[in-house]
Amino acid sequence: MSFPKELRRSRLQRRFRASSGHRRRSPHRIPYVITSGTQTNTDPTITTNGVTDFGKIYRGAAQDGPLPTWLGSSPSSFDSIAFAPNEHFIDPQSDVLPIPGFLFSALRLDWDPTISNPNGYTTLGLVSQGGITSSPSGAVFTFSGMNQVALVALNGSISLSGISFANFGQLFLYARGAGSNLMLAAPISNLEKVRASAEGSVLVNAPVTVSRSFKSFAGVDFRVGSVVTANQMKITSLGSIHIDSSAQLIALLDAATGSDAQIVILATGGSSSINVKGKVQADQGLVDIRHAGDNGVINLNNADLRADIVKVAALGTNGTLNIGGGTISADTTLQLYSTGSNGTINFIANVTLGGTSSKIIAGNTVNIFNSVVVTIGGAKPASVFTNNANYTGSGGNDSTTGTFARLRRYDAAAGQRAAAR
Repeated sequence: MSFPKELRRSRLQRRFRASSGHRRRSPHRIPYVITSGTQTNTDPTITTNGVTDFGKIYRGAAQDGPLPTWLGSSPSSFDSIAFAPNEHFIDPQSDVLPIPGFLFSALRLDWDPTISNPNGYTTLGLVSQGGITSSPSGAVFTFSGMNQVALVALNGSISLSGISFANFGQLFLYARGAGSNLMLAAPISNLEKVRASAEGSVLVNAPVTVSRSFKSFAGVDFRVGSVVTANQMKITSLGSIHIDSSAQLIALLDAATGSDAQIVILATGGSSSINVKGKVQADQGLVDIRHAGDNGVINLNNADLRADIVKVAALGTNGTLNIGGGTISADTTLQLYSTGSNGTINFIANVTLGGTSSKIIAGNTVNIFNSVVVTIGGAKPASVFTNNANYTGSGGNDSTTGTFARLRRYDAAAGQRAAAR
């Protein structure tokens, strides 16, 4: 990777400003190691083992150009796809500016640094040309209570374990570059927001607890095997999404702000899948699981979905929604859709559609496999809209022995089959 002349002068890639005290070009060790003795000043300087290196203040795209260019790279198409205009990596929003930043050849987190912030900046940026790792020190990184800390690998993976993050505002993690993955096995607690993105895959394997939002964008796959708790949660993948059996995604009502609990899970890969084996719950809120790929598949395998409103939809032309056991419960609306021209909903194991909500099942084909029972709970009916009702009873074509429990009526004129107590 080539860098502008002014970015070549030290291992921080630039002696960003004149400052009193000991100055020198970069230490020869790679990666740069942040330890308990590291002192960071948002002036900005960073000192470890008596050696001071220098950062620079990013003031925004209008003054300093796009952030990737300022860091010695260039904006990528994935930068634009992964971040909405009001949270753009290329042109950060005004409420995080200015940003004191440090650019390293590589970076390892060993211990929580001491941070001096006399100018009251809201954001600290620690950026690596290559990867970012951590040591198994057990350290808790608080970054002296900074409002937002960004850990960015410009062209490499981020692998964090053996440490944890707690008691500051927001954590921004971005593993950038083709094939760059984010592996988060470091617990996170008592933060407001977490943004975890990678041009490759994102793997979350440690508990995450935030008061406001958790967002993740994966260029390949997303997988979670731990408990993630937030008020608002959005997971997007250009490939597949895996919610493992050990995972729990919990969205809680924010009593202080009145913000409704919400979990949105979206995959867009043409032939990828969303696989839910764990618990997805939004207290008094919304669970919305969607696959937009033409041949996208959603597999609910002994999943536990609970919310006021639950929507699960395979939206592609040949989309498939497979429901294999578990419980789906909603108190206002429960919708199971596979609305493409060849869309299919398969009930492949006994499942309960619970709660007091109305229940709508809509797909070109609805299959209830042999010996499978779909049990409808609550007082309101479940309405089924389909051209191919492959199940037994109440308007089904009797091509399988699968049934809805407590089916009462069939409205042939409307093409509607309803199940109720």
